[in-house]
Amino acid sequence: MAAESLAREKVLVEVNDGEESRRVTMLEGESLVLLERTSGPDTEVAYGAWSHTHKMTFSREAGASALGVAADDVERALGELFDPAQGEVLLADVMDRFDQAEAKY
Repeated sequence: MAAESLAREKVLVEVNDGEESRRVTMLEGESLVLLERTSGPDTEVAYGAWSHTHKMTFSREAGASALGVAADDVERALGELFDPAQGEVLLADVMDRFDQAEAKY
């Protein structure tokens, strides 16, 4: 059985305003995978298709470096980062953090 088939998926945020929807999930396995799925008229304008998926894969060590936490706390830190009470965070914002920390993804 492939390692990726053993990954667990966790929903970090799901937003639907009646027209546009956005869902960010995290797959936990050997590496972490963030998937941001959007659909609606804004997505169609931006990507030329009604729905789009943006994906980011990284190690816990890279996540720890980018988020400023211990490797064991990366999943918790991502959950807090995407908490709607903290304001809207996009996958591109997470990528920016990784770029600033020079962490690979």
